[in-house]
Amino acid sequence: MFFFLAAGFIALESSCRNVRCVLVIDCGFSSVTVAPFLDGKAVQQGIVRIDVGGKVLTNQLKEWISYRDLNVMEETYRDERNTIRREYVLPDFCRVFRGYLRDPSKAGKSVPSEDSPQAINLNRERFALPEIMFHPSDIGLNQMGVVEAVVESLSRCPVNLRAALVQNISLVGGCTLFPGFRERFISELRSCLDVDWCVALADVTNPITHAWSCASAAFTGDMVDEDKLFVSRDEWNEHGEEILHKKFLNFLTFESEENDGASDEANE
Repeated sequence: MFFFLAAGFIALESSCRNVRCVLVIDCGFSSVTVAPFLDGKAVQQGIVRIDVGGKVLTNQLKEWISYRDLNVMEETYRDERNTIRREYVLPDFCRVFRGYLRDPSKAGKSVPSEDSPQAINLNRERFALPEIMFHPSDIGLNQMGVVEAVVESLSRCPVNLRAALVQNISLVGGCTLFPGFRERFISELRSCLDVDWCVALADVTNPITHAWSCASAAFTGDMVDEDKLFVSRDEWNEHGEEILHKKFLNFLTFESEENDGASDEANE
């Protein structure tokens, strides 16, 4: 049997199961996807994707470090006045299997020996890198930031759903783990919305594994209609790829003239 659940759909399942309107924002490795849901179904015209994610950030950090290490032979800010400077110890996979930030009180005070681990200095990269999520144009990418993508998604949804969607935002994905990311996201999003709208984030224990944890609910008996989650071999042989669109890509669509008349019950 074939099992299919997209990350945005399964991130919706457990934390927001009893809520009619949910806005799922998946800040993942390859992209950021914004998907509004009504009664468990995605609103098709409101789905927005931007090609900025963990992969872009990782490659950009590698580029910055490589450029600096190749062209700057000595660190010019070694005194204690540089309060944001940190040393990141690289793993050697013999004694150190996972990189870590060295204690600032110990950084730069020991004489390196032959067996000492390599370290790189992180300065403004610590702040400039997460900023790319909000302003991709900083590195020349013609993409919307994550807040702009949310505003764009809301603008495509029926008017009467918008306030209800921002009351139930599920923010998932590894890129949301940057320190202060959630607070920055809420602050910038509030400034782009009506002042009387309530903006709230769902409580997500682990944004990285949240989608997988929600998917596991499909196998625990919590979801009664398992036929909607699987494709049997007989169904595949009879319908082919079309069965995937029929069973799993069941989007909600609203005609333009219906946008202003979308159900007011969703706000309850």
